[in-house]
Amino acid sequence: MNTTYDEFRKMDDPISAVRRYYKNNPKGKAGQSMPWWMTTDNVDKPYSFNIQMWNSLDVKERDILLAKSMILFPRAIDPSAENTKYYPISLWLCSCYQIVVPNIRDLFSAGGRITHENGKMLKNPVPKVFGMVIKHLDTISKVLNNIDDEMALMIVEHNPALAKCAPNFYQGWISQFKDIAVRNGVSEDVIDRWINEKPTLKSVDKTKYSTP
Repeated sequence: MNTTYDEFRKMDDPISAVRRYYKNNPKGKAGQSMPWWMTTDNVDKPYSFNIQMWNSLDVKERDILLAKSMILFPRAIDPSAENTKYYPISLWLCSCYQIVVPNIRDLFSAGGRITHENGKMLKNPVPKVFGMVIKHLDTISKVLNNIDDEMALMIVEHNPALAKCAPNFYQGWISQFKDIAVRNGVSEDVIDRWINEKPTLKSVDKTKYSTP
């Protein structure tokens, strides 16, 4: 960073200096791009330099952040996408909120299939991650129906297709969700029913699931 430790610790906002450094040096060891939110220049709220582990957050805060991550990075709920789909979320949580998630894939789905709806076996099992989306749909709706300036900026940067749906952000995101589900062989009628009825869903782990 071309600065001494003594100069660094005396800065009014050292975290912004770190973010600006990585913003201007965009490739890390893993070759992942460091996006615009590596600096606080675009937002009014200063962030703490204290690192937190995901499990140390309260349940409500985790639910909100998980909902935001699905809104901003919908590829994370696409079972057919490669595992690198989680990298942008890890960077976003760490750089924007100073939160570290050791096993971020497990937040979405460790694998597996939904096999039962309200106790009845489904004809075609559904990827477990879609049940996780339904579980958090109320929180997603609250976030998208009460967007603050910071979230609006993040949507423009990370999910520009959704930004074009303003002011109907929620319906726009639901359309994105349905598109992902259909591409993965899930009937749109099933997704519509789950959105409207919020049924009880039962799943089995990937290691226990096999097709006949």
